[in-house]
Amino acid sequence: MRLILILSLAVNLAVVGLVAGAALRGGERGGASGDARARAMQTRDFGFGPYVSALDRDARRDIGRNFISKAGGPAKARAGAQEKFEAILDALKAEPFDADLFQGAMLAQLNDLAEKQNIGASVIVDHVAMMTPEARAAYAVRLDQALKRPPRHDAGPDGGPDAKPKPKPKAQP
Repeated sequence: MRLILILSLAVNLAVVGLVAGAALRGGERGGASGDARARAMQTRDFGFGPYVSALDRDARRDIGRNFISKAGGPAKARAGAQEKFEAILDALKAEPFDADLFQGAMLAQLNDLAEKQNIGASVIVDHVAMMTPEARAAYAVRLDQALKRPPRHDAGPDGGPDAKPKPKPKAQP
């Protein structure tokens, strides 16, 4: 029964993600309803995209360095993720199937992600806490603007305010 519940939740989340992504890409980009839709999707983002993209390039680099020093580098993260997926796959392939083992492997992966999110939040909070009141107010304005626009996939590798968008192709006659 737990397996069915977990699989149902996973399918529901996948469907919600697909629908939300289609709504953001296919809907209007401007106007009040576009802003509201973008804000709703950004606030549901479990990552730190809007918080970090509202910072300048140097601040993003500082936050990245602090995060890596506390959480480990990308190689460590990839190795940990691979290890967690291997445990999940092993649990799925086991005969007889042990739902508790599978659930434990999934929860270990989710706990690892939650730990990384806690580290990320701490690094961002520490950075914002060191800002002057004026800098924090300017950050709030940029964050508000970031929440009003849909994520850009063509804004550059870091998607931040310093990224240069690609030119739009000209219409064919």
